[in-house]
Amino acid sequence: MDTFNISEGRILPGSGLAEFTVGYRAVVWRPFKGETVDAIVTSVNHVGFFADAGPLPLFVSAHLIPSDIKFDPNATPPQYTNNEDSVIEAGTHVRVKLIGTRAEVGGMYAIASIKEDYLGNNHEKWFRKVEIKAKSNGYFYVAEQSRENFDLIYREGGQNKPPLTKKFDVSKETGDVDDLKPKFEKNIKIFDQNSARFFSLVTDLVSDDDQAVFDEYDSAIEVWKHLRTKYGKTS
Repeated sequence: MDTFNISEGRILPGSGLAEFTVGYRAVVWRPFKGETVDAIVTSVNHVGFFADAGPLPLFVSAHLIPSDIKFDPNATPPQYTNNEDSVIEAGTHVRVKLIGTRAEVGGMYAIASIKEDYLGNNHEKWFRKVEIKAKSNGYFYVAEQSRENFDLIYREGGQNKPPLTKKFDVSKETGDVDDLKPKFEKNIKIFDQNSARFFSLVTDLVSDDDQAVFDEYDSAIEVWKHLRTKYGKTS
């Protein structure tokens, strides 16, 4: 919060207190029903888990967790898990959808769900696949806006032409071209299009750990060398 104007004080009759009119700027956030947010789990029990989405505390009931993810009371710390790639415990980053909100004096609370596609704690793996697929089609930067909407930066005809920012709906693959100029252009990682096509082809054939390696190398040949070194018989 930043104050930019404070009036002269006015003495309140009968009390001796002074009253000031203060102008201020503040960053505020109002969550809405149906909104998708990222949160950090704070506690887990058999009825669900609690998490914080920034200043918003929320609760995800066990009924709003996918049926294959079960509560494990014997784990340390207690957790929800499917005994594969999904583990939800204190400190886990999750993506949730707000089902409802409740405002009280001094605070706001929410009920949320992870019982939909691309929610929970494994959305990053899904996004990596979307990112690689987009890059293989000529987009060299993908910025996630929500679980369905992305900003795709596409440079047509080489490095000398200015980039276009396209709003992209993953489900429909349609959208209008905007003339937004990305502020993150200096920090982007540019995959060669052929490398991205290679990543797109092999992404479903390798483990999640190997998919994460895609983020560490700048070309397909470097990833290929890594896979050959790791598995030996790769040809």
